[in-house]
Parts: sequence; structure tokens; C-alpha cells
Amino acid sequence: MKNSKRYKEPLLTENAGCLCCHSNGVVLPMETVLYNGFGGWSILKNGHLFFSENSEKEWEESKTLQGVEDMIGNNETDDFIAFLYTPLRDAKYQRQGKNNWILISQGLGFA
Repeated sequence: MKNSKRYKEPLLTENAGCLCCHSNGVVLPMETVLYNGFGGWSILKNGHLFFSENSEKEWEESKTLQGVEDMIGNNETDDFIAFLYTPLRDAKYQRQGKNNWILISQGLGFA
């Protein structure tokens, strides 16, 4: 992690998922599909919505985290958060450098 006051400490846990789902891990993989159905993913830039996939798209049509990373490019100035909000899990991953999205918080979802 770069030495920056805006970077939050990683949430170090072996249980980065819900009891019914697989774990995304502490470092979010670039191949993560940003699907939106009953809950899903949003990407925030400095606290404002930057990207959210169209909920009418199918899984295989949805953009991956790598696609969003390509949109961001070499931007090291702004604060980007990937926010997952599903019935049994919510999580926040902060972009802490190019292709480096780190788990900073998680919860029990909205159900």
C-alpha cells in the first residue's frame, strides 16, 4: 500500500464473503463481474457514482472490474470505492493504486 492518508487500512480477514457465497477475497480480482440484479456493484469516485452496470444486462454482458480499471486509467488522484450490496453481504473495496482494490469493510447485506 502506498503511503497516503486517503488510503484506508485493509480489512484483514479470512472470511471475505457470506456463508452462502464464495469469497471475493481481501484483494478484489480484476475479473470480478460487476453484475447488478437483486443488489450488485457500484463504483464511487470521491463519494459520487462513477459506474453502475445496467440491471437489464445479463451476467455475461456485464462489465468486469478490469473494464472499470481501464476507464480510470492512471488516475492516482481520486478516491475510488467498489461497493457490493447484496441480500447476504455488503463490502467496500478501495482502489489503492492501479489494479489494486483492497477490502476495507464488510457487512451482512440488506436482508
